[in-house]
Amino acid sequence: MVKPSNSFHQVPLLLLLLLLVVASAREYNNNDIIATTSTISRNDFPPDFVFGAGSSAYQIEGAASEDGRKPSIWDTFTHAEKVVDKSNADIGSDQYHKYKDDVKLMHDMGLDAYRMSISWSRLIPDGRGAVNPKGLNYYNNLINELIAHGIKPHVTLNHFDHPQVLEDEYNGFLSPKIIEDFTAYANVCFKEFGDRVKSWSTLNEPNIQTLLGYDLGILPPERCSYPFGAVNCSKGDSTTEVYVSAHNILLSHASAVNLYRKHYQGRQKGQIGLTLLALWMEPFSDSLRDLAATKRMIEFHLGWILHPLVYGYYPATMRKIVGSRLPYFTDNESEQLRGSFDFIGLNYYQVCYVSDIARSLDDNSRDYILDVSANLEDYPKIRVQKNTKEFLDFSRLKVSPEVPFAPWGLQRLLEYVRVNYKNPPIEITENGYPLPPSTGRNDTKRVEFLQVYIESLLTPIRMGSNIRGYFVWSFMDCFEFRFGYTFLYGLYEVDFNDKDRKRCYIVGSHPSETTSVISSIVNNYILLLCLALALALLFSQSQAKMVKTSNSFHQVPLLLLLLLLVVASAREYNNDDIIATTSTISRNDFPPDFVFGAGSSAYQIEGAASEDGRKPSIWDTFTHAEKVVDKSNADIGSDQYHKYKDDVKLMQDMGLDAYRMSISWSRLIPDGRGAVNPKGLNYYNNLINELIVHGIKPHVTLNHFDHPQVLEDEYNGLLSSKIIEDFTAYADVCFKEFGDRVKSWSTFNEPNIQTVLGNDVGIFPPERCSYPFGVVNCSKGDSTTEVYVSAHNILLSHSSAVNLYRKHYQGKQKGQIGITLLAMWMEPLSDSLRDLAATKRMIDFHLGWFLHPLVYGYYPATMRKIVGSRLPYFKDNESEHLRGSFDFIGLNHYQVFYVSDIARSLDDNSRDYMLDISARIGGPPTISRLKGPPEFSLAPWGLQRLLEYVRVNYKNPAIEITENGFPLPTSTGRDDTKRVEYLQVYIESLLTSIRMGSNIRGYFVWSFMDCFEFLFGYTLEYGLYEVNFNDKDRKRYPKLSAEWYTTFLTKHGKERKSYSY
Repeated sequence: MVKPSNSFHQVPLLLLLLLLVVASAREYNNNDIIATTSTISRNDFPPDFVFGAGSSAYQIEGAASEDGRKPSIWDTFTHAEKVVDKSNADIGSDQYHKYKDDVKLMHDMGLDAYRMSISWSRLIPDGRGAVNPKGLNYYNNLINELIAHGIKPHVTLNHFDHPQVLEDEYNGFLSPKIIEDFTAYANVCFKEFGDRVKSWSTLNEPNIQTLLGYDLGILPPERCSYPFGAVNCSKGDSTTEVYVSAHNILLSHASAVNLYRKHYQGRQKGQIGLTLLALWMEPFSDSLRDLAATKRMIEFHLGWILHPLVYGYYPATMRKIVGSRLPYFTDNESEQLRGSFDFIGLNYYQVCYVSDIARSLDDNSRDYILDVSANLEDYPKIRVQKNTKEFLDFSRLKVSPEVPFAPWGLQRLLEYVRVNYKNPPIEITENGYPLPPSTGRNDTKRVEFLQVYIESLLTPIRMGSNIRGYFVWSFMDCFEFRFGYTFLYGLYEVDFNDKDRKRCYIVGSHPSETTSVISSIVNNYILLLCLALALALLFSQSQAKMVKTSNSFHQVPLLLLLLLLVVASAREYNNDDIIATTSTISRNDFPPDFVFGAGSSAYQIEGAASEDGRKPSIWDTFTHAEKVVDKSNADIGSDQYHKYKDDVKLMQDMGLDAYRMSISWSRLIPDGRGAVNPKGLNYYNNLINELIVHGIKPHVTLNHFDHPQVLEDEYNGLLSSKIIEDFTAYADVCFKEFGDRVKSWSTFNEPNIQTVLGNDVGIFPPERCSYPFGVVNCSKGDSTTEVYVSAHNILLSHSSAVNLYRKHYQGKQKGQIGITLLAMWMEPLSDSLRDLAATKRMIDFHLGWFLHPLVYGYYPATMRKIVGSRLPYFKDNESEHLRGSFDFIGLNHYQVFYVSDIARSLDDNSRDYMLDISARIGGPPTISRLKGPPEFSLAPWGLQRLLEYVRVNYKNPAIEITENGFPLPTSTGRDDTKRVEYLQVYIESLLTSIRMGSNIRGYFVWSFMDCFEFLFGYTLEYGLYEVNFNDKDRKRYPKLSAEWYTTFLTKHGKERKSYSY
């Protein structure tokens, strides 16, 4: 104990200081921002990741006619009262006079960097020639002030505001003369400021500047031509000038970069790039026309500038559509352009939904808008559809307050750039949320926006995107171009009615809440380090008790040592693969009623295959014929039949809410129908009771691939409609005997893969296929029809069981019932229309095959058209029973497949399921049961896209992620760091989908412990617990993943409840 001089109740100093540490970690404890500070911190990002905020010269400086500055094109535009509120930025936020105060605010916030621009009209007022000494002095002072406060200046050379004099002289960017003048201006900047500025961007958002200024005419220099302009322009040609101006911007950029690299970069050690507006484009529907329109839109919006920078030429789509109106690069220009960046800045705000419109065949009577030939919309089915012209006028607002947040759009954008543009270094140079000035400082909506977008960056970083930094737009309220002061983005409020342009902290109130969020993210780790340093200084002058180790380790102060242990505990599991998990997410970040669990299935885990009256299932027959990879079986398996009490205790210790299990039909009703086996009934009652007593909810699947062999022998199992009655009778026994305690039922597991592998390819029981479709030589079957017949009977069996449950049990038992599907996500291998169409088919055949009847009562149109008469149809009453026959949908998701098109036979009677789809996926058909082979990259964005697809296309059903896990070879042992990383990113990715509105109720790891893995036997394991299959006692051992999941569930988890029965 350290006794303070005032004997402050003899409170232990360590405890007091520890409370300060805990308090510092919860700084700015506000209901609107608590999730931010508890979910992510700066430490979750790479050490050299840059956090900043931004502005631009015209928007923030003011002093428009002071100290030698002359007009830019934006001065001319605003003085003609062309913006919404007829305002201008003559005074603006007045940073010209208040830069020292502003830099102090940046320093207090903890920014690494400030993104700013230089006013060409202030530095070289005539566009070329003499440098304005007062302008030069201002930028030197601002840069020096930033550097002195530890803030890196990230400087843009041109942010929409080139000198009006150059526009008057030669039409600015329409003339190649701009290249020389821009390069000379850049030369002055590099020469005067480059010793301190280490990050340069040549131009800001040329892909929107040119469109709005030279086609629609709603931004300066207001050039357009009838009938294309959004306003009545007095000059211009919309069909060509939009492309000419962009071309000259690209050449100006390349020239400036070449100059920098040749004369400055070597000694100044800086980086140079270019910044684009980068909205993400999603198809409005899954029609081929909308898919093609989306592809065009992405290439015209993003590829227009990015493609030349990476490859040296415009995208093929643009070259084909625009034709002779699109300028071309000479060989020398192409060579200079290719690779002319050290980073790309992306300004991201929202998702746009794209639909196709007809295009004029005359390529000389089209502008950029008609070349793209697409409509854009903020959000499907929410707003009245705009044409592209109207939307892009709106796009300068960048994000509409009524549009839901879409951080998944940023993730898709980054993945697209990574895959298609050689994974360039990326900075998110703008990201922010507009609110009307009346909102004031209580900008909770902006807080929420920043939280989900900053957090969403972690997944692309882990997925390999080369993201270097993130900048909030904007640091403080400023003039917002076409919208004047009607919408503001600032972290700091500026009082534009006050001639002194006071920032919010001056008027006696706190900064905006977003300021607190950014400060909290940036400074959390610094607080801990400062506290540790303070303690070190304190105890270097005290007589504190010392710890002397066996090697006299420099007499380390006890308290300092203990504090270091506290800091270390905040970095528990300090491993590159898993450190971000424990610091980034916890159970508390999910809804209170969200269910976390783990799963298994009866045949895979129970063992006791021939004990206590159980008879063979189709999997017993299959494995006894040594058909699996290692010729093994599950006769003993993990032996949960005898060890269920030990296993339930492990589940309780782990902190599981629920255990996903299945019932063996062959154990409960050994002959498939008729008498119930009392010992089977007793086993499941005991297991369910044990779970309930330990506070664990049983989530029960009725059939997990393993119907009784006797029914297969009698009438071919799922191929006969007789299965419907027998399955319903079996379900009736389960509901009657267990339904008072089981509140979650799933009828079938993965029928969409069970039928393909068992009744088409023939590598699963019952091994039915026909030549030449089967992967093996089957002795029976018809691959062209049986895959569809078996699926049809499964759907009717499901709806019959659901109807029974709802009619006789649900009212009094208060449970839920659904079905579980394998749900891989499908991505096109390329952006060709054939691969896009193949991907749509694959999704319909894989997911829609079952989901469509469950939601709408009939098979997808794609399937009905392709399969024809081989696809069974639903009678009216069957369709009625099917529609809505679920309370939730279980999705088993493991990985992403990449889909490419192959030719389809025209004879629909000489095709099986595989040829009906006519697509090639990433890996042989058997890989689907492997689910997540180690060589596959982690792709949590695939799960997010899957959930978004289901939400939009299937009426946002209640969803449980019923399986998700990562396989490793048995030889891996317990050090399964790769599995930990997998679970981390997938669980974390769910938060974005939940915030985006997906109705996700729970998540189950596959699997709770090592078990028999069907075709792969014991060669691959998914378990959180290792099982020693060489030990007759089948001993369990926790793996690293078990420890991680336990920490995730219990460290900040809910208090466990016990349930009576």
